[in-house]
Amino acid sequence: MFTDISEAVIRPITETELALFTMKRGKKVVQHSGRYWVETARGFFEPVHWLARVPKEQINRPSHYCWGYRSCLHKEEAAYANGSLPIHLLDENDLTHYEEANLPAKRRSQLRKSRKVVQVVRIVEPEPYLEQGYDVLKSAVNRTHHGSIPAFDRYCENMQRQFAEDKSILLAALVDGQMRGYVVLSAVDDVAYIDTVLLATEFLSTDMGTALAFESVQVARRCPQIKHVVYGLHSVEDSRLGVFKEGMGFKIHLWPLKFRIPQIIRWIVGRQSPEKLYRLMGGQFKQRTVLATPPLVDDKNQ
Repeated sequence: MFTDISEAVIRPITETELALFTMKRGKKVVQHSGRYWVETARGFFEPVHWLARVPKEQINRPSHYCWGYRSCLHKEEAAYANGSLPIHLLDENDLTHYEEANLPAKRRSQLRKSRKVVQVVRIVEPEPYLEQGYDVLKSAVNRTHHGSIPAFDRYCENMQRQFAEDKSILLAALVDGQMRGYVVLSAVDDVAYIDTVLLATEFLSTDMGTALAFESVQVARRCPQIKHVVYGLHSVEDSRLGVFKEGMGFKIHLWPLKFRIPQIIRWIVGRQSPEKLYRLMGGQFKQRTVLATPPLVDDKNQ
């Protein structure tokens, strides 16, 4: 059913393994210049390992049926970037020194409070917790309005497949033996990702989010291969979430990015959802504005 959190260890998978998993889930994956690229929107591609640092000469059109693409660069090649990926990140130095004593006083207090009522464990058999996990998902989606609620059968199928693939681990917050929140943690090469965080609204007062974030980092630290831990993209429109992540040590890093996105697409996205454009290509965030006409000239040198 579950194991003690102190025994939880994550095994990073390779980019090739991730590409195979992604294809099994029905996504279009192409191999180009020795890398794997996934179609994340019709005609738009990015590396299947989205924080992979790709040499600049390998970043170009990965498919003939491609109108746009983006990829992170090595920091040594940051001069060739034309954008940035805004992420919440623990880098190698911060990860090495990630201890409870180094957290801000407020987060240390929340962690102590949570430990009195919350038990963080690693779930190794999903069946006993499927219904509880589904209730957590429904509660979280109804609160945040982010994502959708699948049918219960589909949820069970997805969770069972996740455990069968063995490419991620699930850490759960138990209150009185019942799952009230959980995190899905995965790792590719030297990067660990806090992928999914779902918390039941009724139990937010237990500060289980603080406990889950802290223990996720401890799990990542036990693997010597892990050098970075990513806690999602910077949601500039959700300041409270950003403050929480930064308080847990996940600073905002602007990872150098090379992209090719037609200017008309950027204008449309920027007009309708400037926060999405910011997460797509970085740059200075601007509140939604209404322009009379879109720019007509595309950038030829990207």
